[in-house]
Amino acid sequence: MKSCPHCAAILEENTVRCGQCGKWVVTDRDVRRPKKKRSGGKKRLLLLGALILLAWAIRKFPESTINPREGPDLKPPQAATLDAMGSDLEALLALQAGYFQRESVYAGSPSTLGFQASEGVTVSLIVTPTGWWAAATHEAFPSDVGCAVYGGSASPPRSPIIPSEPGVVECTGGVE
Repeated sequence: MKSCPHCAAILEENTVRCGQCGKWVVTDRDVRRPKKKRSGGKKRLLLLGALILLAWAIRKFPESTINPREGPDLKPPQAATLDAMGSDLEALLALQAGYFQRESVYAGSPSTLGFQASEGVTVSLIVTPTGWWAAATHEAFPSDVGCAVYGGSASPPRSPIIPSEPGVVECTGGVE
């Protein structure tokens, strides 16, 4: 219970107007006004700091060192990629030899041998009743850059290179 500040009549707690004198009994403390927004001083200071930092960065890095039209060279080095393709084919050669000793036939797919090529390398495998050949290429280079190998009495692959003899991994494409 509360009392009217004007006529001292007893009122309910939630009463906003006195029923006896008709005057308002709500005080400023009772009215919940939205808080005023703080001034944008902190925001302005933060923006000013960001602009100063941006100006410093632009001045620190001259225009000649930044060319937005040129992206980074993400192509892997050709020599290292040829080494990876050659190593993949040497592993495939050893797996085919072991498979042939056990089964007396060549495996028709790399997955049968448990073979997994290096990242970005594609290995093509062709098997005949009397031999096989494989070629490796990389997604970052043209199809005439790669390695090849053959085994048994199969005809050697024609692309990306023709190996000189069975069981020898040969690569083409030159080194950068």
